[in-house]
Amino acid sequence: MKKLISIFLTVIILIMSVFSVSASAQEQTRTEKWIESDSKNEIEFTASYEVGLNKTEFHAHLKNGKLGITLYVPLSEFFSVKIKMIYDGEYLYVYSPVFPFVHFKSPADEITDILTSYDDYPIQGLDFVGSYEEKDIFSTLYVEEFRNENDEFAKYYFNGDILRKIETCYFDENGNQVRGFVNIKSYNVSDKELRVPWYSFCFSTAI
Repeated sequence: MKKLISIFLTVIILIMSVFSVSASAQEQTRTEKWIESDSKNEIEFTASYEVGLNKTEFHAHLKNGKLGITLYVPLSEFFSVKIKMIYDGEYLYVYSPVFPFVHFKSPADEITDILTSYDDYPIQGLDFVGSYEEKDIFSTLYVEEFRNENDEFAKYYFNGDILRKIETCYFDENGNQVRGFVNIKSYNVSDKELRVPWYSFCFSTAI
């Protein structure tokens, strides 16, 4: 369970980092307007982050302070299991969508503390360096780019005023380069994505 908590905390910090970037610009950018808006309060997205040859991918749903993350957790070198973790502001629920008849419920004080007081984001001191257009398969996207003196960066891709994807790069405490990619799927999230199936049996546990 502690391993799953650690994974969840890592994902939360990454999400907070890219959704709350603190950057300076002479005029307010589309990115800053998006961060200040209510758009990010209900959002479905897929994301991945890479550290060297290691890559972690997950599917996330965020709505009204609740966060659900689905990903594959390796149990051995050759076997992984699909896990869904849901944080509702008070508890963390963990179950496998492959076998949803049992779930685990733990107090989530540590997660709550990070969400309410964490200010040590991986990417800091970014400056707005410019905007440009970049074509993808179906459209031309407007890109705003932010960088710092360590060549860490965050790029935000818009279709009009709607944020569609984010790319980040920073160095962790061990000097490893971490690359992050976020693709926004929808700004509408069903409530069922953020609750355990009604028929699932609960095991309460401490973190």
